[in-house]
Amino acid sequence: MNNKKIGTLIIIVCSVLWAISGICGQLLFSRTSLSTPFLTMVRLAVSGLILSGMAFFSNPQKFLSLFKNKKDMLNAFIFSVFGCMAVQYSYFAAIEASNAATGTILQYMSPIFVVVTMSALHKKLPNIAEGLCCILAVAGVFLVSTGGNIKYLSISPEALFWGIFSAGCLAYYNIAPVSLVKKYGTMEIVGLGMLLGSVMLGVLVRPFGVPMEGVDFVAIAEIVVIIIFGTIIPFAAYPKGVAIIGSTKSSIIATSEPMSAFLISLFILGEKYPPLSIVGFFFIVLAVIFITLSGKKENNDRK
Repeated sequence: MNNKKIGTLIIIVCSVLWAISGICGQLLFSRTSLSTPFLTMVRLAVSGLILSGMAFFSNPQKFLSLFKNKKDMLNAFIFSVFGCMAVQYSYFAAIEASNAATGTILQYMSPIFVVVTMSALHKKLPNIAEGLCCILAVAGVFLVSTGGNIKYLSISPEALFWGIFSAGCLAYYNIAPVSLVKKYGTMEIVGLGMLLGSVMLGVLVRPFGVPMEGVDFVAIAEIVVIIIFGTIIPFAAYPKGVAIIGSTKSSIIATSEPMSAFLISLFILGEKYPPLSIVGFFFIVLAVIFITLSGKKENNDRK
């Protein structure tokens, strides 16, 4: 197997693992008394501790140098709260209010937020392709949330809010730490961000002493899957896949995450979706693919 096939396989596996993580979250919320704050804090704390440990033991000097730079440490803390903590919390909140497929597909609107943010920062309108992608994505959200019937929502207002909020947080997550990641590395910044995010969530929400109704061996196994297979492995492996096949191809292949979540929800969990909501899912995925290709073309035009 050549390098490109290995890189493609890494991205696909990471995307499917993230989808399975969302499915496990949905199952936990439906069968146990565990809540979004508790599950998010546990995921961030354990994953952050392990990723930070891996980063430290692989290069202690580089990891510790972050703590000596007050400006970088402040930026890392801001990223931990508005990036790591906010993304994970809003994602699970969307799933708890709806299901894994809906939460994941709404979060995948993040490239639209990136386009809008970058256009605002550079004080220029999106190009025609980006504008059409934004319209396609908005149409997709409309169909997902209404099923094509404007008189009612097919998902709860809470799910719609958290899903769109999660997309905005994910856009920030992808934009904010670029300089820090270049300087210190992905595992170092993400690991520390998760660890600090878990501490802040514990301080802000205090999700302690939660009832453990329904928490059995299966539930514990699902939490382990979320932490190990849905967080640590894909967060450590995904950058390696990107390094092999490039960010554009990786972003397109990564759309297998919402599609995997949708297919698992539909065929294994037996979730029911209005036909036009399914069309909306595909609209959002297509918008992400087209906007990624548009960004690649724009970069090539500048060269």
